[in-house]
Amino acid sequence: GYENSMSFSSTTAFTFNSVYLTAAWNDGLSVTLTGSEGGSTLYTQTVNPLASVPTLYTFNWSGIDTVTINTFGGTDHIGYPGAGTHVAMDNLTVNAVPEPETYAMMLAGLGALGFIGKRRRAG
Repeated sequence: GYENSMSFSSTTAFTFNSVYLTAAWNDGLSVTLTGSEGGSTLYTQTVNPLASVPTLYTFNWSGIDTVTINTFGGTDHIGYPGAGTHVAMDNLTVNAVPEPETYAMMLAGLGALGFIGKRRRAG
């Protein structure tokens, strides 16, 4: 709120799948979302949510650790008592990106299952 940029982040990489956005007061509001990893911008997209109904935006940005959201522009929506470049966010969907150690453990487990299956057939 209060027309500042906002961000969310994690100490490990994640995939930013989707989010519903609604312009709180302004028609024609612009919302720029930026996905970065370690301070380097990997993705950026500007969308224009409506003030009258939530809109689903799908991103599927993977391997990021921060999403920053900046809002600007637009004109007052007739009949709304407030003003400003605020945006409402709902149903944010993210997924954790498995770390390399997770893949190594999965491969070791599959290898062990294969070895056990082979021993059972031989015995």
